[in-house]
Amino acid sequence: MADPLASTPFRTTLRTTKVLQGPFHPLSITNLPSTPQSAFKTWYQEALDSDVREPHAMTLSTVDTSGYPDGRVLILKNLDSRGWHFAIKADSPKGQQLANNPRCALTFYWPGMARQIRVRGDCGVSAG
Repeated sequence: MADPLASTPFRTTLRTTKVLQGPFHPLSITNLPSTPQSAFKTWYQEALDSDVREPHAMTLSTVDTSGYPDGRVLILKNLDSRGWHFAIKADSPKGQQLANNPRCALTFYWPGMARQIRVRGDCGVSAG
């Protein structure tokens, strides 16, 4: 089978790929709830109502001991006044990276809503 990209520069293929085809629900940031957690819960319900697939999937970004960024997709396990919770094993690469440097970022991407949510700060690692 012939490579469909062989006759077209990949850059052209990328630049002509459709993206964020609406219509989308309007987003107003002027009336946000009082906490980031409350805002996220409101938006999460909108994602569920809009049939976003796996809206609890998120990218966790950390850095290794050499300062290189590292990202992986995880599932959000809980959200409360302490923050966003996800599963971690202390001896895993992400566990070791967070033990060395607790700064991290979470990114939720919901293309069906043309929305991404970014959370960053210290990922305090705790049991339970």
